[in-house]
Amino acid sequence: MASANPSSATKRGGASGKVAKRPFVVNWAPTDRTALETQASDGPVVLAWNRETGEADVLGRCRLTADPYRFVGSSHARQTMKTTTDLELGTNFPFSGPVNLGAKLEQYGEINVEYHTIGELKLDVDTVHVDDLEGSCAGATHVVVALSVGAFRLFAGKRTSASASADVPMAAGVEAGGGKSSEGLDQGGDPAACEGASKSAAEPVDGCDSILAVELLAIKHDSPFLAGERWEGSYECNGSKATSGFLVDDVRDDGSVLVTFDFDYGDAKGLFVATGTPDPNTGAFALEFVEWKHRPSGYVQVLPSGIIDGDKGEYVGKMQERACGDFMFRRQKPDLEATEAAP
Repeated sequence: MASANPSSATKRGGASGKVAKRPFVVNWAPTDRTALETQASDGPVVLAWNRETGEADVLGRCRLTADPYRFVGSSHARQTMKTTTDLELGTNFPFSGPVNLGAKLEQYGEINVEYHTIGELKLDVDTVHVDDLEGSCAGATHVVVALSVGAFRLFAGKRTSASASADVPMAAGVEAGGGKSSEGLDQGGDPAACEGASKSAAEPVDGCDSILAVELLAIKHDSPFLAGERWEGSYECNGSKATSGFLVDDVRDDGSVLVTFDFDYGDAKGLFVATGTPDPNTGAFALEFVEWKHRPSGYVQVLPSGIIDGDKGEYVGKMQERACGDFMFRRQKPDLEATEAAP
C-alpha cells in the first residue's frame, strides 16, 4: 500500500527490537514501581505493554488465578551495567519512564545501572491465555513471571571520585574543569542492607527489596490470522486504484501480527513491512509501518484501519491517509495443488 502524495505520510515508530530476558524497570517512576511491588504482594501482575511506545501499565483490577509469588534467595551479587548505544538502550530499558534516557545517553554518552541482587520473586506459570484472566483486563499483553529484587542506582555519565553526587537522584557530578560529568537519575534500596542476604532466606532483606527487573510471559490471544496465509484486495488513493495484498509473516503470542504488504498501481510497485494487533472484542485492526523492502520513487506508505472478520475472511475499512478511500481484503484459499505437489 502506498500513495504518490508525500504530504499524506504519517510519522510512525518502527518495530521494537530484541528485548533482554529480564529488562530493567529502574527507570520507572517511583509510583509505578510501588504499584508493581504492591500488586505482586497480592498476586500475579498483569501488564498492558505497548512495545511501540514503551508504555507499560500495571492492571491492578485484572486477576489471574495462580499460586502467589515465591521468593528464591541467592547470594548477594553486585554488578554495573553500562549502556552506550540506542540499540542497547532499547534492549535493556524497553519500558518508558519519566526521564528521557535517549536524551541523557546523547548528552553524557552512557547510562549506568549499579545494582545489587539477592534473589527473585517467581511465579510458577508456563502459559496464560486471555480467557484465564478475570476482571478489568482490557489491553492485557503480559504476565510478570519473575521480579528481581535488591538495590540500585541509575545514573547518566561516568562515575568518578569527583561525581559522588551521582548517588543522589537528579544531582550532577562536576569535574575539575567545571563540566557536568554525571547525573543521578534514580535509586532504590540500600546496598548496605543487601550484605545480610542469604540463599536460604524465605523473603527479601528489609531495605534490599526494590524491584530491579522483570521477566514477562506473553498472554496468548486467539487471532483471526494464520502465519503464511495471504490476503488480497484493493484501495484507491489520489484518484488512482491499486491492487494490493499482504502475507502474514508472523502471529505472536500477544496477538500482534507482522505482515509484508505489496501494492501495484500499474506503473509502480512496492513492498513494505507493517505490524498491528487485532482487538479480540471488536475486531478493530489498524496497521503501523515498520520498514520498506522496495520503495518506488515518489511514493510513501499508506495504511489501513478497519474491522476484520476472521470467520468470513474479510478485512474492510478506510485507509488512514486523507487522500485515500475505502479498502477491502479477503483471505485467499491455499493452493492445494501447489501444496500437494511440493516436495
